[in-house]
Amino acid sequence: SQLALKQWYQRRVAITAGEEMKVKKSLQEAAKKGDKDVCKILAKEIVNSRRSVSKLHESKAQINSICMQMDTQVSMIKMAGGMKSSAEVMKMMNRLTKVDEISHSMMELQKRKKYRLRLCVDTTAYRL
Repeated sequence: SQLALKQWYQRRVAITAGEEMKVKKSLQEAAKKGDKDVCKILAKEIVNSRRSVSKLHESKAQINSICMQMDTQVSMIKMAGGMKSSAEVMKMMNRLTKVDEISHSMMELQKRKKYRLRLCVDTTAYRL
């Protein structure tokens, strides 16, 4: 998992840093003795260890990016499934409600209401 991977990278960086400290001490001792050849070799080893740490960080960033992309894809798949379910429910509701019949009934009720209102107005005007 991601946590195990992070721990592995942290362990590798810590191990490499510990090795680099040992090499630095050896480099200082070789410099005190005046052994230039050994100093060159040890300095190259320090540079290589720093490169490897840099590459570890780079690969960790790439893997984190891949993990985030995968999480995004999983979320999108879940969202698509939810939307599909919602669409199916809406289709069923449309079939059950019969929108055309309801709108026709509403129009009829509206016409009756207007007719009754007209009758009330006409009878009230007649009484006055």
